[in-house]
Amino acid sequence: MKQAVKVPDFKAQDLLTGKAFSLHEREGDVLLIHFWAPWHGLYGKEFRILTQLFQKYKEQHFTVVSIALSEDTDEIKAVIQKYRPSYPVIQAKEDLLKAYQKVYHQAFQLKKETTSLPGFPTLEIDRKGNIVAIHLNSLGVTTLERFEKDLAPLLAEKPPEPKDKTSGASETPSEEKP
Repeated sequence: MKQAVKVPDFKAQDLLTGKAFSLHEREGDVLLIHFWAPWHGLYGKEFRILTQLFQKYKEQHFTVVSIALSEDTDEIKAVIQKYRPSYPVIQAKEDLLKAYQKVYHQAFQLKKETTSLPGFPTLEIDRKGNIVAIHLNSLGVTTLERFEKDLAPLLAEKPPEPKDKTSGASETPSEEKP
């Protein structure tokens, strides 16, 4: 990547649990955001690898989220029922997809806006929310060893201290300061 690009926040429903998922709630975590489609043949291998990574590193403030690029919710649910990833799976809606197309454009300083996400990218995000690498899965670089090597320095960074909860008050998005 040619320049630092912040990962855009999004809120969506986790198709595995039915619960709300917000990327903002994972602030301070090392993240992998994995784009896939039910008709793309590599997703089974990818789910296995990403589940292994998540299980191994989740205690180090590491999160994986898979974003399905399909309008067919039943098809997505059938795939995740078969492979049972242990991390959130989100269905891409138009606004989320446009936000990540813009990120892709910025990261690669493309001369034209993209209308898709080439190569089913997996994005590595550091604890500060910067996209530090984009893997194009169609090129066959999705291996456990490759991700572990790339993630090691990111996971070695100290996670931020938990917010002070001694006052008993919790922040809501409307109370956040700029």
